[in-house]
Amino acid sequence: MLYFGISLLGFMADELYYSLHLLDVIVRFPMLTGVVQSVTENTGKLLSTGLLAAVIIYIYTTMTFFYLQDTIYDYSVNAFDSDWVGENFCESMFQCYGTVFN
Repeated sequence: MLYFGISLLGFMADELYYSLHLLDVIVRFPMLTGVVQSVTENTGKLLSTGLLAAVIIYIYTTMTFFYLQDTIYDYSVNAFDSDWVGENFCESMFQCYGTVFN
């Protein structure tokens, strides 16, 4: 019934729902079931690791924003279009965090 519902969603709403059928691989291979189980049982540890990564990236962001802001400058943007050549990807802390995260 679930596969039929997903097929109906793909037919009626959007073709993107057809890709959910690929999750059947988890049922077909027992090793993948173990992988999914290990990820779902350790969500607290995984979230803690993600939080630690976000904090370390924020530390690099503050160093980049205050001391290395000129190094996050792309001169290839508008190189041939106008007199304003380049773009600073670190104008605000939020934009700088996204750039460092990327």
